[in-house]
Amino acid sequence: MKARLSSLILLLCSFITFPAWAITSFSVQFIPSSPQPGSDITARVASLLSSLPACLPAATSINLSGTTITMRLDYGDTCGTGSPLPYRDYPLGPYAAGSYTFAINVCVSGPTSPVTCGIEYQGPLVVGTNISSIPVLSLCASVATLLGMLTIGMRKLRMS
Repeated sequence: MKARLSSLILLLCSFITFPAWAITSFSVQFIPSSPQPGSDITARVASLLSSLPACLPAATSINLSGTTITMRLDYGDTCGTGSPLPYRDYPLGPYAAGSYTFAINVCVSGPTSPVTCGIEYQGPLVVGTNISSIPVLSLCASVATLLGMLTIGMRKLRMS
């Protein structure tokens, strides 16, 4: 029982420690790494999946909706006009201070298939705020909270 509980705790801690956007189709690096309000920001994007073509096409659009910046990449049946480099820089422009979500919406089409789109990357972009100043629940506090929830759940199961 203890070994099973320990395994469950480790599994749940991994979900607490790593956000959902940690698993993506792209690697994104922002230039500069700590952008200031009004400064131009560039997203350096590299494809991580072999299912996507080895090239990165030009961005079809870059839109801001609320606090989400969405960049659309359209892949056709060929990549003749795409970038053969391992990465491509996409100028995003300047943004006001704040916390944003940067998303890459990939649209794929072929000569006989309809266009299908989906978010293939989603991650944070903080402008003008020191990331270390954002409060984060420590690992110890996360584990203590998890253990408390598990204890309450097990007591409820025993009462049933």
